[in-house]
Amino acid sequence: MRENKEGFKVNIDDSLTIILPLYGRQRYTKHFLGYLNYIRCPFRVLIADGGKEDLSAIINKENYPNVNFTYVKYPFDEDIKSYMKKMRDIYTLVKTPLTIMMDNDDLFCLNGLYEGVEFLAKNNDYVGYRQDVREIIFQPSDVKLHKSIYNSPSLDSPQPLGRIKDSIESRNALWHDITRATVHTEFFDIISALDINDYQLAVSLQCYYPLIFGKTFRDKKRPYYYHIPGSSTVQGTGKLTRYVNWAKSSFFEKSAAQAVSIIGNALSHHTGEDLNQSKIKFAKMFFNHVIRANKVSGDTSLEEQVEKYVNKYINLSFEFDETVQKCLAKKRSYNLFEIDEERSYDKLYEQSLQIIRDFTYKKGAQVDDYMIVLGDSHSRSFTHNTHFLSIFIGPGKQVNFTTDEIAEETKNRLLNNLSRLDNHKNVMLVFGEPDARLYLENHSGLRDQYDEDTFIKLSTERYLKVALEVQKNIPGKVIVYNAVPCPRQDQNLFSKKYNLALSELCSKHDISFIDIWNEVVQDNILDETYSVDHIHLSEKITPLVIRQLKSKRLIDRSIEEENNYSWSYFYKFNIDSTESRIWGDAANSNTSEKFKRTEEVKEALLALNSDKLSSLDTGSKILILQCAEGFPIYHLPNQNRYQIFACDTEENRIKMATRVGAFTGLKNISFAYYSLSVIESASWPEFDAVIYIAREEGERKDRFINAISRIPAKLKLMV
Repeated sequence: MRENKEGFKVNIDDSLTIILPLYGRQRYTKHFLGYLNYIRCPFRVLIADGGKEDLSAIINKENYPNVNFTYVKYPFDEDIKSYMKKMRDIYTLVKTPLTIMMDNDDLFCLNGLYEGVEFLAKNNDYVGYRQDVREIIFQPSDVKLHKSIYNSPSLDSPQPLGRIKDSIESRNALWHDITRATVHTEFFDIISALDINDYQLAVSLQCYYPLIFGKTFRDKKRPYYYHIPGSSTVQGTGKLTRYVNWAKSSFFEKSAAQAVSIIGNALSHHTGEDLNQSKIKFAKMFFNHVIRANKVSGDTSLEEQVEKYVNKYINLSFEFDETVQKCLAKKRSYNLFEIDEERSYDKLYEQSLQIIRDFTYKKGAQVDDYMIVLGDSHSRSFTHNTHFLSIFIGPGKQVNFTTDEIAEETKNRLLNNLSRLDNHKNVMLVFGEPDARLYLENHSGLRDQYDEDTFIKLSTERYLKVALEVQKNIPGKVIVYNAVPCPRQDQNLFSKKYNLALSELCSKHDISFIDIWNEVVQDNILDETYSVDHIHLSEKITPLVIRQLKSKRLIDRSIEEENNYSWSYFYKFNIDSTESRIWGDAANSNTSEKFKRTEEVKEALLALNSDKLSSLDTGSKILILQCAEGFPIYHLPNQNRYQIFACDTEENRIKMATRVGAFTGLKNISFAYYSLSVIESASWPEFDAVIYIAREEGERKDRFINAISRIPAKLKLMV
């Protein structure tokens, strides 16, 4: 029998622990912790990370100073068994009487949790509490509440078997309930000890197990928990056998016997009832529902089928009894408590959704002073403005929506880049023009296969599908930029129809669409002011786009609209490194010279590997002067081995370098802006190497060389 620990008082903030299991989805983790930091969440948070990457460099007190959390990195969750062992271990760290399990792609109402804590403090016969769980959809300028996910009433039968029967019939998960901590400590101990690898079994048992201890309160009158749909790591992945297919699965033979053993033994242990009777009563209810839900066919009546299943799986359950009983024998105190204060919630509840709005649109993505641009070569139009980080994922013939296969490749390249994305950044997609051009040129026989309207319909639908997939994978907003016009009038006629179809699709799915068409095209003729060649638009369209982004509250309204950057860097990221390309336009008369210089720097840095830098140890400290936008560092051989401090005398270049560093997740490089006079007068620490990437001539170059001569370093190089 359990030991009831009654009468102790706790501060309400010390009564609840949030359990946050992780399995990848770094973007959502940062969004969730950012929300906790924003609301100054008073409850403790235990983070159980079973993903592939150690995120301790990101999940730390410096980034989230207002969150009382403990981060634990576990081995990779290669299967359900690994996950359950992780959950068992993290529950051993719980020190509060209550816990709630949350997903990193959801949010919650803080006052809803407070109210649940108060309810359980006052109602000892209840083991769990849950109010309204609603779907929440983030639109470009507001959040929209959708349906309540759970509709079943409280499970408040006076007897455990009555509550379990109601739960079996209603199939309502208890995952997001506030629950007395002992319940899940014991539950995960048993699941882990049995090496259970069937997720459906764990999910089903979690619906029943807490009800052995007490009633659970259910209602949907008060804000409590907000589910963000569309990014599950379980649904649709094959990890979870559907309940209606469970009896036909390879798991069921063993799982059914384990279910009888676990619930039967727990009922007997906590209620004092005979073990065999506990098993029989549970098994009858359980198999009655399983047979009906799975539509198990047979020549006998339902009652006879149930009797057959009961006898079979009770016999098979004996194999697991000893393990379950060892877990149950551990002395645990049932969590009864009182709190030392009460609160009033009605006024605060009115602010529940507003808090999420403020976090999302004022403190999050909507007020960023720059955004990520991902696309084909048309992304270069945004390279003269520090409010955009332009990323090239491939030429138009490789990334478009002309076929299902190419659209899938485009999506995969986007998601690969987005896996690096810094928290909350909005993303603008720049595609579409190649679709028009390739169709008109009958590339791969497109015109022979489709008439114009059919092609536009298929291409724009593929584009929308990819945009929606991107939206699922970022905490900010996805924005679609129009397929751009060009000097060819026949292509403009086609692109105009294409944009109209794409705009209508985006509107139906709450995706922001940026359309500057009417500002740069008159009577189907492109204003040559905005043209840079026979395909691309120049950087002069950037202010037009910024104005629209501001009007839709997709970028900080205080930023300047005019271009502020004379260099034209355009990034392409590989798996292990980044390349930087220089793109020019009519305003850049010395483009070829810049590109030539970039290639020279790359080659010189690569040559250093076999020459000078190979002698440096791992962890050596390197100072790089005139690092520009940071691109030279990515071509430094074995750059991940070193601790690199990079600086430049142009502030905007360092701004871009810092953003590229954030995007690529660099941990060993720091960037800083220093004027030449500061470089000359600074008291530098000792470095293992100093590399000066010279772009100056004459007196200014001499000043750099003189400054370097005074910096203490074992190795000094000039490229």
